[in-house]
Amino acid sequence: MIEKGLYMAVVGPAGIGKSTTFDALMSTYGDTVRVTPKVTTRPPREGETDTRAGMPVHEFSRLVGTGDIVMQHQPFGPEGHWYGYMAEDLRAGEGRLNLIEPNVEHQLPEFRRIFGGNALVVALTTRNRQYLEHNLNQRGTESPENIRKRLQAAESIIGMIDQRRSEGMIDAVVELDWDSRDLMVPLMMKIAGKQLSRFAFS
Repeated sequence: MIEKGLYMAVVGPAGIGKSTTFDALMSTYGDTVRVTPKVTTRPPREGETDTRAGMPVHEFSRLVGTGDIVMQHQPFGPEGHWYGYMAEDLRAGEGRLNLIEPNVEHQLPEFRRIFGGNALVVALTTRNRQYLEHNLNQRGTESPENIRKRLQAAESIIGMIDQRRSEGMIDAVVELDWDSRDLMVPLMMKIAGKQLSRFAFS
C-alpha cells in the first residue's frame, strides 16, 4: 500500500533536461520537494544522488519477487540494465511533493494506476536530434556508443510520449529546442508550484 502524497512525474528522453529540472526544483523548494530515487543494476555514475546504482541482477530480481521493487523494466532491451523503484521509497513521500522519473512506455501506466489523481505527469520533449546529442555530449559521462543508443531510444520515447498524451496519461507537454531551452526551468517551476498549492487544500 502506497501512502498518500503528491507526485510530479517528469518523462522524456535522456538528455532532455530532467535532472536539471529536478536540481532547480530542489534548490528552490528545499525540503518541500523530494526526488524519489531509482534503483538500477547499472554501474554508479560519479556525483549522482538520485539513483541507487550497482545492484546485482540476482538481488534486483529477488526484490522484484518480494514486491520490494516495483515498476521494473529494461529500457534498452533484454541485454540491458534493469531499472525500478523501491516500494519503501514511494511510501516515504507523504506530506511532500515527490519528483519521479518513470519510463514513459513501461512504467507510466503502472505509475498512473498506483497514484491516480495524486499525480501530475509532465513530458519534456523535442523534435531536434542535435539538441539531445549536444546535451548528452555535455554530460561528459557517456561513451559515443552509449550516446548512439540513447539517441536511438529517444525516437521511440518521443513517439511514446505522443501516444501516452493521446491516451490521457500526460497532463502537460513542454517542447524544447535551442530557442526555448532557457524557458524550461521557469515553466517547470510554475507547474510544480501549482501542484504544491494543493497542500493548502488537502
